[in-house]
Amino acid sequence: MIVLFFPIQPTSFQPEDVGLPFTTDMSGLKVAMQVHYNNPDRLSKAEEKFRSWKLKKIDTLIVSFVTAFVDDSGMRFLLTDKVRKHDSGSIMTGIFSLDYTLTMPPGLRNFHLSAQCSDQCTASNIPPDGITVFSSFVHMHTRGRSGVARQFRGTEEILPPLGAELNYDFNFQQTRPLLPYRKVLPGDRIIVECNFTTQQETGPIYGGEGTTEEMCLVFLYYYPKIDLNTCGSRFKIKPYLKAIGLDSKELMKQGKFPQMRSDVADQMISMEISKARRALIQNFASPINSFLTKTPWTAKSVNSLLEYYSQFDYLGICNVKNKNPEKTLIMNDKPPKIAPYANPAQTC
Repeated sequence: MIVLFFPIQPTSFQPEDVGLPFTTDMSGLKVAMQVHYNNPDRLSKAEEKFRSWKLKKIDTLIVSFVTAFVDDSGMRFLLTDKVRKHDSGSIMTGIFSLDYTLTMPPGLRNFHLSAQCSDQCTASNIPPDGITVFSSFVHMHTRGRSGVARQFRGTEEILPPLGAELNYDFNFQQTRPLLPYRKVLPGDRIIVECNFTTQQETGPIYGGEGTTEEMCLVFLYYYPKIDLNTCGSRFKIKPYLKAIGLDSKELMKQGKFPQMRSDVADQMISMEISKARRALIQNFASPINSFLTKTPWTAKSVNSLLEYYSQFDYLGICNVKNKNPEKTLIMNDKPPKIAPYANPAQTC
């Protein structure tokens, strides 16, 4: 990843002695720009304009002749041949369950989620002198209220957080500088926390890339550049199913393998390697969504899910990219139990 851009984000800069490398060894490579659009009602420009006027009836004849939205967004990079001292890099941390294993019940004023960049991952991928973090970017979608990235060295928390948005606004996302810059050393642990509200929702919200879904991510920008690019957590399928009250036998009945023995189903669901997980996630998405939307949410079912997430029962994801093919290390990982972050300015 080279750079991120989100709604209303101001221009971001790097320290004077740090630069984003565009070097000769990148010759022949391509830079791909990924753009996410959100137009769930499939409105054209004219339709949106008419709706903004709050007309009771839209002239369908006019609308039918109007072209759809045309996007002209892009990015501009300013390059120089005066190479700076340090190459910069970015590490994506947070929750990597972009699927139903991240489920938010409806009607909650606050829903808290945590993840971590494991000390095991930093110990094996950050050099002895460490890296220097100079800015961060917190990212959630429209239900996000606050997000932080906390740094721990052993049991000691190093304050202030590496990144924090304590009054998060999806429509005004920005990269925030970290002053003074902060060293992250091998063996440090980074805890990411996000708070959401689902008070206005009538059904469950799942993790995903779409604006109508949710994320909990923090991007850390640092120097000098290393091979580590992703460090976070992913929720396990089997304990998640137990938390929502579905066993593998019942799930198999609703899925595509109705004749499979329950013990074989258990083995499949326990598999957390990427290819097997993707297949299961895709196969069970519809029956799980059907179950959760048809089953009334009670205090007991909400608490069961909250307890599951609070137990940190997840897999550690440690992704390294170098000259060899991209390597992902998946670890059974449990951080120490800590209280959620409290803003010192709001404590008495």
